[in-house]
Amino acid sequence: MVATVELDLDEHAVLLAHIGSAGSIGVVRLTADMTAETASALRTQLIDALGSKGPRLVVSLRGIRAADTAGVDAVEAASSRAWRRGGWLRLIELPPAVLDAYTAAGLHPDLYDGLEDAVRAR
Repeated sequence: MVATVELDLDEHAVLLAHIGSAGSIGVVRLTADMTAETASALRTQLIDALGSKGPRLVVSLRGIRAADTAGVDAVEAASSRAWRRGGWLRLIELPPAVLDAYTAAGLHPDLYDGLEDAVRAR
């Protein structure tokens, strides 16, 4: 089942759209930029997605045009929460802006070839 969730976050648009699941693994697509302006809401929505879908989540970043280290910190905070719950948060479809933000943060995200690769990885 595919559903899109619209949330009003002040002047910011929807951040996450649930696009389905792969077995017990949640799959979401980030639909707003990963910046300081969206970081708090992004962290909250990712953690909420982990709570509703279980501790394993794949996040597509295909549509991101802008990202900064605050956005990276938000994603990494949610990833840490998933890890503490015995799961993981895996990123797919990272555009250059996200890779640049991870580099600026001194981090190197694991890269997956797509949803199937992220789900099957050990």
